[in-house]
Amino acid sequence: MNSADLHQNQSSPRVHDAPAADRPRERLLSSGAAALRTAELLAILIRSGRTGESALQAGEKIAAHFKDQLDRLTDAGRGELREISPAVAETAYCQIMAGIELGRRVVQAAQTRGDGQLKTSRILGSEDALLFCTRGKCSARPFKTPPNPSCSSTTTPPAIRRRVPTISR
Repeated sequence: MNSADLHQNQSSPRVHDAPAADRPRERLLSSGAAALRTAELLAILIRSGRTGESALQAGEKIAAHFKDQLDRLTDAGRGELREISPAVAETAYCQIMAGIELGRRVVQAAQTRGDGQLKTSRILGSEDALLFCTRGKCSARPFKTPPNPSCSSTTTPPAIRRRVPTISR
C-alpha cells in the first residue's frame, strides 16, 4: 500500500490538505491569534492528529467539551484529554499545558508591570472605568487630557464617585 492509498483510507481530512486559508497556523500568521477559534488554537498546540482524526478535529472536541468552562482545561489530566481525543498523547498534552501556563504568566506579568496597566484591558462599563481609576491608572491616561490631581491609586476620585451610577444586578 502506497502513501496515496493510505491517505484515501483515512476517514477524516488532513489539515495540511486543506486550503491554506483554512489551516490554523496559516490563519494565525495572516490574521493573528485573536482571530482564531479556541479549537484552532488547540489544533496548533496539538500539532498532529491520528489516523481518523486531524489535529483540528481534536481541538474541536476539546473546545466543545470545555466550551463554557475553558478555565477547567488547566485541571484536565492526560487521561481525561486522551479520552476526549486520541490525538492528545503525551506530547500534545504537554504542549497544551505549557501554552496555558505561558498565558497565565503573561497575564501575571502584565498585571504586575511598573505601571500595572494591561495592554489588552478594555473599559466596557462604568464599573471598569471606576476600577481603571482606582488602581492608579489616571496618571497614565491614554488620552491627551491633563491629569486629575484628585485621582490617586488608593481612593476613588470624588468626581468619579459623583458621576458613576450604581449598577444593580
